[in-house]
Amino acid sequence: MDKEFDPNRYEDIESNATSGRHQEDDPEKDNPGVMTGIYSPDTKGTTSGERVSISQESPITREPAGLWAVVLAAGESRRMGTQKLLLPCPDRPMIRQVIDNILSAGVEKIMVVTGSHRDEVVGALGGLPLHFSHNEKFREGMLSSVICAITALPEGTDAFLLFLGDQPFIPPEVTLEVIKAFRRNQKSIVIPVSGGKRGHPTLFDLKYLGEILTLPPEGGLRTLSVLHPEDILEVEVNSAEITRDIDTKNEYINALNKTETPDRHSHPPV
Repeated sequence: MDKEFDPNRYEDIESNATSGRHQEDDPEKDNPGVMTGIYSPDTKGTTSGERVSISQESPITREPAGLWAVVLAAGESRRMGTQKLLLPCPDRPMIRQVIDNILSAGVEKIMVVTGSHRDEVVGALGGLPLHFSHNEKFREGMLSSVICAITALPEGTDAFLLFLGDQPFIPPEVTLEVIKAFRRNQKSIVIPVSGGKRGHPTLFDLKYLGEILTLPPEGGLRTLSVLHPEDILEVEVNSAEITRDIDTKNEYINALNKTETPDRHSHPPV
């Protein structure tokens, strides 16, 4: 990022944003479970976490024609003091930058879940080839938005990639690596990892649809990882952005300026 942040440009952000967490901002930021299989460009993970050498051209074992991206954009942004998904990142709304990154990875089927500030979020995405699902129960937490999205996906959907609307700097290459790992393995849950930490986007096979619908809200999708550790494949990626979200004014400024401060936190997947 070339430009330094000019605080005068964004006076609508409350400087006294609260430091406490709110469910609609980050209801499920606990560690989702133990590492299981590790996949890097030269290795394929097994259920025991053992590394097995394979070539870059390992065979494609499945082709998920019905792969969708699900983007969670329903939160109230209470910690920011204003709807963070509409803030410039750096020259377009945050949520639009997230979508642009997904489209740049070649993912064309995208379902955006709205909730708070529905009209403004949809307006910020005008002109893009998207589908929308509105979550009337967005205050119940992130899992409610996931369920809202996956129950709206069309028949024939095989799997979905889960993205957060407040992670605008995940490079398209990360998404491509996750999809490639899914295509070349038989695991049903694929999670990118950077620096030993899990992040997004996480890919889930929809064979778990029925189980997701009955998960406890307090545990969210991470419960699925705990219940099925043998079905997890972790993909090593070269981007710490997969674990970072933007909840506060300082995190927003640091993200634009590409600086690191103790106020910035990591964001495990749901």
